[in-house]
Amino acid sequence: MIPLSDAIAHIASSITRFDAVEVARADALGLVLADAVTASEPVPPFANTAVDGYAVQAADTVGASVDTPRRLTVVGELAAGAAPSTAVGPGTAIRIMTGAPMPAGADAVVMVERTTVEGDHVAIDAGVEAGDNVRDAGGDVQRGQIVFEAGTVLRP
Repeated sequence: MIPLSDAIAHIASSITRFDAVEVARADALGLVLADAVTASEPVPPFANTAVDGYAVQAADTVGASVDTPRRLTVVGELAAGAAPSTAVGPGTAIRIMTGAPMPAGADAVVMVERTTVEGDHVAIDAGVEAGDNVRDAGGDVQRGQIVFEAGTVLRP
């Protein structure tokens, strides 16, 4: 009997490495990456909301509570997949859905559960800080970051 390390070395020395080839992604299932794959852009590509709620300027929510809610004028609505066309200014808010890009001027999102709609205003019963409920551009993957190492077997 030979040592395991010798057996592995013997087998490895008899394996022929194939040259790298380019194939269409649809034909790559089960193949092995010859090179690392890096991200060509950040993911997500823009800052977006992590919750349904209202995009606001955090300063407008300071001191908000159930007993003393802050009331802001609602100046628009922004669905996921839509581009913002209205900015958030002092004293205003935009109704925003999870995944929608952050509109200009907004620095936080108040969760819908902390709000009450009052006509064209929203009452906010909890303050937020800048960055609350916002996913930064590149928060999942940065441009140039390796997302798959060489040697990775491509699977679904």
